[in-house]
Amino acid sequence: MNGDFADNLIYKPSKQWQLPVRIVFFSAILTILTINSIGIFIRQQRVEEHFVSPVVQGKENIAASTKRIVQQKKEVIGFLPSWMIAKEVKIEPRNLTQIIYFGLGANEQGELVKYDSQGNALVEWTYFTSDYFKALREEAKYSKTKMLLAITNFDNTSIDTLTSNPTAVDRLIGQLKAIIADYQLDGINLNFEYVSDTDFPTAKYLNLFLEKLTQELKKDKQNLIISFDVNATALMRDGAYDMVKIGELVDEVILMGYDYHRVNSSVAGPVAPIAGEANEHSIQESLRSLAGRVPYDKVVLGLPFYGYEWQTLNKTHKSITVTNTGALATYKRVKELIAARSDLQIHWDELAESPWLTYNQSGAVKQIYYENERSMTKKLELVNSKKMAGMAIWALGYEGEYPDLWTVINDWKSKLSL
Repeated sequence: MNGDFADNLIYKPSKQWQLPVRIVFFSAILTILTINSIGIFIRQQRVEEHFVSPVVQGKENIAASTKRIVQQKKEVIGFLPSWMIAKEVKIEPRNLTQIIYFGLGANEQGELVKYDSQGNALVEWTYFTSDYFKALREEAKYSKTKMLLAITNFDNTSIDTLTSNPTAVDRLIGQLKAIIADYQLDGINLNFEYVSDTDFPTAKYLNLFLEKLTQELKKDKQNLIISFDVNATALMRDGAYDMVKIGELVDEVILMGYDYHRVNSSVAGPVAPIAGEANEHSIQESLRSLAGRVPYDKVVLGLPFYGYEWQTLNKTHKSITVTNTGALATYKRVKELIAARSDLQIHWDELAESPWLTYNQSGAVKQIYYENERSMTKKLELVNSKKMAGMAIWALGYEGEYPDLWTVINDWKSKLSL
């Protein structure tokens, strides 16, 4: 079959029809390709909606995942008092995000108080510069645990004089810069505690003091941590603290969620109640007083590794105490007592979500309100539900060799990282 004959057998449209045919042909192909593309896009969207994976959703989902991890990470801060260093208690920095040495005083002249009037080193300074604490700082650095120094003042007049005197403020800032550099500290914790119902114009001066201190200290070290402690009950009773401004200026506000009952309380009761009766203060009430003033993600809830022990008139719940019989009962003390005595009666306060016990000693009735694994779990659940920054322990070493509370804390931490 030659070419001419084959060509004659194939239908050839006239030239006037060739262009329209080509247009229709290419239009049909374009339509088919468009339909296929839409189908692929729809299927891809369905896959992306079904799988929340960094592999599928790329950078956007990675950012969202990172944000969730940041939100879940919680502080576990331990206050280490100088008197516990005296006992050379065993501290595990790997269990903590921060260790705060407690602490050095700051006087009204803006000086860090290291020596007495005779020139003898104070125990707080001696233990801060000790070989024990040096080794602990090195271990903390290895564990990537931040090391902070608490600066303390417990006198209304002294605090007011210091914060209102620019020369004293500059002096203190200079001394803080030096000690941060010399001891490679990661931050400063301020523990300026006021007597309630103060008449001093403290809030104004304290704001100015904190503003200058944070600005100056962070010039040398931008990631320096500055935290501020607030007494839970004083927070609700007086105007010494401008919590809105404090919350803006510092990195963390540590709410001391304890001492709602104290050594000198006239009635026995829980040290750190989550809730209380109508006439009682509680952690929930303290948190409500902070709401709208300090973002909860800046608030660290301080929790006790201790309770209080009183002689009471009888064994009833919240019995009247006998004057001058109150004493600290560390977790170690409570555990040893429970192990040693068979006559203890252990109870649970449903409202406070806290344990308490009674026993007889030499004919006298004793009551102890304390913390245990159950109450610590409840408080850590509160930290989660309020989306707080974390928890702080007062104080490291009070647990002795008993790991129970640490088991609860470490279990809580592990669940946050899931």
